[in-house]
Amino acid sequence: MPLPARALGEGEEVVVDVRPHGWVLAWPLGMAGLAVVIAAVGAWLRVPRAAAWVLIGLVAVGLAQLLARYARWRATSLVVTTQRVVRRSGIVARRGQEIPLAQISDVSYRQGLFQRLIRAGDVRIEAAGWDAAEVFHAVPRPAAVEREIIRLLAERRAGGGVLSLPEQLARLDDLRRSGVLSPAEFEASKARLLGR
Repeated sequence: MPLPARALGEGEEVVVDVRPHGWVLAWPLGMAGLAVVIAAVGAWLRVPRAAAWVLIGLVAVGLAQLLARYARWRATSLVVTTQRVVRRSGIVARRGQEIPLAQISDVSYRQGLFQRLIRAGDVRIEAAGWDAAEVFHAVPRPAAVEREIIRLLAERRAGGGVLSLPEQLARLDDLRRSGVLSPAEFEASKARLLGR
């Protein structure tokens, strides 16, 4: 769920808004698919009535698990704004965590071999005054997210000067080319900057 406009401070803009990589849905999707295949084979073999009910229950459990995981995935996001990093999660009970850019002391990312193949990884943020580093798991294109946070930190430390319109458009294009922004998000942000 994206960060609503009412949650942004004055002059604050969303720079990155991502959900966990879709790979987190692979296990429940595979299990639900397996349950459907087993049930289909059972129907084809005309298993006894009691076994058929067990297979129907297996399919129902697999689909319920998939829907629950999908709902959690849709309700989880990592948002980087011009002032903070925000993690939001939870379906019924919402959880949120904010790390002001001013407190961030280090940003890094980590990818294993498989994560490199699917272009996902973990982003780790250390902040002054926090007991431990915060790790955001299964972030799509973690290197691009890390670069964007570092760029925002550098701007902030350099005085936080406001970028000119051509500089903002170039930054948006860089985000589009690196895959942080989808073409639709790029066009919407471009239109907003140009006042359309």
